[in-house]
Amino acid sequence: MPAAAQTPSSRSQRGISPLIGIPLVLVGLPLALLFMPVWLPTAMAAHAWREHRFRKQMRRAGRFIEWPDLLPRLQRSEGTLIVEQAQKDAVRVWWTDENVARGAGTLQPPQESDLDYFRRGEPHPFVRWCHERFIAVVGGIAMLTHPPYKYPPGFVGASFFHERFPGLAVVITVKQQA
Repeated sequence: MPAAAQTPSSRSQRGISPLIGIPLVLVGLPLALLFMPVWLPTAMAAHAWREHRFRKQMRRAGRFIEWPDLLPRLQRSEGTLIVEQAQKDAVRVWWTDENVARGAGTLQPPQESDLDYFRRGEPHPFVRWCHERFIAVVGGIAMLTHPPYKYPPGFVGASFFHERFPGLAVVITVKQQA
């Protein structure tokens, strides 16, 4: 039967009636508000714990550099900071002594506004190359670090680090699918 010719009774036989959704929202919303004070801090603590474990994993692999140890190199504009981020995920900052943009050859980093922070579809070729060469957990060569900064809301742009280290090369990239 064509969609235009369906009757209300044939639509309701296919699934839940739209009228049932209203009571579900009226019950579900107060329940969500009731559990949010418990759920939100728990989710935030779990997220912080995952990042702590990740830093520990990178330390064991010899791929972590403490911020105070890295700071003199950054002040001398040595190497490249790679800022990896995604929607609703932690910002990870990596450092390598290589010039990432120059080492990419013909691949050009995408404009920050063109990065896919939602991780949909195929990544930009530069993002894929940067991930594989520098920040992949297995096979990457960049060192994870943990800057002592509070980041502004939204996504951290290269300008955030350029304000602190004017001559430093900074590459903004996004996390790859796990």
